[in-house]
Amino acid sequence: MSAWAAEWLNQKNYLTEVSINFLPGFNHDKVLEKFTESKIYYAKTNLVTNKLFSNIPNRLWERLIDCANIDAQIQYAQLSKKQINTLVNLLVDFRIKMSGKTTFKEEFVTCGGVHLTEINMKTMESKKIPNLFFAGEVINVDGITGGFNFQAAWSTAMIAARNIASKCNNS
Repeated sequence: MSAWAAEWLNQKNYLTEVSINFLPGFNHDKVLEKFTESKIYYAKTNLVTNKLFSNIPNRLWERLIDCANIDAQIQYAQLSKKQINTLVNLLVDFRIKMSGKTTFKEEFVTCGGVHLTEINMKTMESKKIPNLFFAGEVINVDGITGGFNFQAAWSTAMIAARNIASKCNNS
């Protein structure tokens, strides 16, 4: 799927919006219910003390409170409906605008490349240009895991190298 996503992102020129649900399996209503209960059970506890979602790291919780423009020292009982709805939306539908690749070019998912129909798979030689060989990620092949891509790179490189050596020995 990451290869398909990379292709889709490339078509979008890496300009899109990403929605993150920090609580997989929870929808808006379930999270709202937890906050409603929290006003009773944790009434006098400060919001910064995350009593509701143990799988949310403290720094993320603090950042979400900040994004909601809520004082972290407010007690659960003091939360308004608007503040609760803002937090719920941030937890289940956090929106981030994507505006390009990272400056460090850390992306490692690849897709595309020379189509398999243009390569003699027994030799890895181009069907269009004699003595041009392909290996690894320049070929349009990818798999479910990175391990597949490594193995494809090593195997195609070995096939190409053996056939290049064979051509050199025959000349």
